[in-house]
Amino acid sequence: TSLTIPDSVTSIGSGAFSGCSNLSYNEYDNAYYLGNGTNPYVVLMKVQSQSIEQCTISKATKVIYGSAFYNCIGLTSITIPDSVTSIGDYAFSGCRKMTSITYQGTKAQWNAISKGSSWNSNTGAYTIHCTDGNISK
Repeated sequence: TSLTIPDSVTSIGSGAFSGCSNLSYNEYDNAYYLGNGTNPYVVLMKVQSQSIEQCTISKATKVIYGSAFYNCIGLTSITIPDSVTSIGDYAFSGCRKMTSITYQGTKAQWNAISKGSSWNSNTGAYTIHCTDGNISK
């Protein structure tokens, strides 16, 4: 029902929590998280509903778990803090209406994030807005 993820975690492999249907999550702006006593938002695990249109990820988040936003067909915009070090496999796959990612760091920091296989497959055309300019997909 619970586990503790230390702040030192920088990535979590696909399927790490497969079959763990009784986990208790922490909630923040349309998403469910796992963490620890001092940081309940270390890992964004999944969205509360695939019908969300936008999401602002907690500034304390380090990992966006694989398939976290999978097939959120209404998602148009997301804000990702510069604390994120890893975006898992298929994290935003199928988000066809996504037009904007606001990344709260520089383009170099964005490029340094570890991104899993097909993290953005089957998405629409979007722009990544960084503090020092934009990146178009």
